Amino acid sequence: MKNKEIAALCLIFVLCFFLMPKELHSGSRPKHYLLNFSIFYPLSINQSKYDTTNINLSLLYGRVGRVHGLDIAAGVSSVEDDIKGFQLSGLAGVCKSDFIGGQVAGLFAVTGDEFSGFQVSGVVNVSGEDFLGLQSSGLFNVAGDNFQGIQISGLFNVVGESFKGWQAGAFMNIGGDEFQGIQSGGVFNIVGESCKGVQASGIINITGERFEGLQAAGIFNITGGDCDGLQAAGIFNIAGETLRGVQAAGVFNVAGERLSGLQLGTFNIAGTSGGVQIGLINVAGELDGLQLGLVNYSQETYGTPVGMFNISKYDGRIRWTNWASNISGVNSGLKFIIKRVYSIVSMGGINLYRDINESLAYSFFYGVWFPLGDLTLNTDVGYMYLDNESLFRHLGGEVDQHVTMLRASLSLKLSPRLSLFGGVGLGYITDYGAPLSSSELRPFFSAGLEIF
Repeated sequence: MKNKEIAALCLIFVLCFFLMPKELHSGSRPKHYLLNFSIFYPLSINQSKYDTTNINLSLLYGRVGRVHGLDIAAGVSSVEDDIKGFQLSGLAGVCKSDFIGGQVAGLFAVTGDEFSGFQVSGVVNVSGEDFLGLQSSGLFNVAGDNFQGIQISGLFNVVGESFKGWQAGAFMNIGGDEFQGIQSGGVFNIVGESCKGVQASGIINITGERFEGLQAAGIFNITGGDCDGLQAAGIFNIAGETLRGVQAAGVFNVAGERLSGLQLGTFNIAGTSGGVQIGLINVAGELDGLQLGLVNYSQETYGTPVGMFNISKYDGRIRWTNWASNISGVNSGLKFIIKRVYSIVSMGGINLYRDINESLAYSFFYGVWFPLGDLTLNTDVGYMYLDNESLFRHLGGEVDQHVTMLRASLSLKLSPRLSLFGGVGLGYITDYGAPLSSSELRPFFSAGLEIF
């Protein structure tokens, strides 16, 4: 029943504009009335739609040229020129030119040109050009050109060009060109070009070109050009060009051209990284900064990757390294070298510290190497886990060990594909589950071969 009533009211509104006979302007000067009353124009005191008044009262449909004062209509009121004052309409209020003051309508509030004040309606507010003040509606607000102020709606807000202020829509907000302020939408926010301020939504934030400020979304943020500030999303962030600031996402971050800040996520990607990437997998076309993760990849590397698997297309090498030591008897792994830094991921066996043959050793080392004539000095820190119990359960009484190591070794290149090395160090050994005070410091000796 309610939908039928709304449809009937909308039909009346359309009839008022399109089915009424058109009045021809005679060229005579409009009349001015202190008080005007209309039942259904032209059944009214004013006989010309160009007449002006200070107080305009209408029952079903009123139409005058200008109102400087008060316009009250039970149904629809239409003003050809400007309004300075207050317009209250049960169904729809229309001002075809400028409006200064307050406009309140049960269904629709429309201003053709500039508006300064507040628009409040049950369904839709429309301002054709510039707007300064407040728009509040049950469904949506539209400002054709520039907007300064606040838009609040039950569904969405739209500004065709520039916006300065705050948009709050339960569904979405759209700023056509430049935006300065706050967008808060239940689903998504969109700015066609540049945005300065805050975008906060339950799902998506999008800026077509440049963004400065904070983007926070439940799923993703996208900036087509440069981003200066913070992007925080549940799944991913994308900056099409340069990121100067922070990207934090649950899954991945992308800086299309250059990263000059921080990326924090499971996967991080940058065309050129001059900042910091922290994640499980970090990728950069050219690395000038720091990568901290499980896997770090770059094509050209001028910065520092820190992780287990550090790979560089043009500046990296991978070697097979094998050694024996007085803590873990035999060990074999891969050595990832990028310029002067390297990482080693290895697996071994035989716990010589506790004299347990059926034991596995898992280790990781990160270090720096220095050329010394025909020799190479390798220095690194590492961690080893001696697994004495989990896999060999028939040795249930044995306790695993944590070993933190500081090592130094010298290597001699025997051939283009083979090097011999030997070294010493210190191992800080702690039984699994034991307090650190029970740890033991032991010397470390090792020797082995590297195959290129």
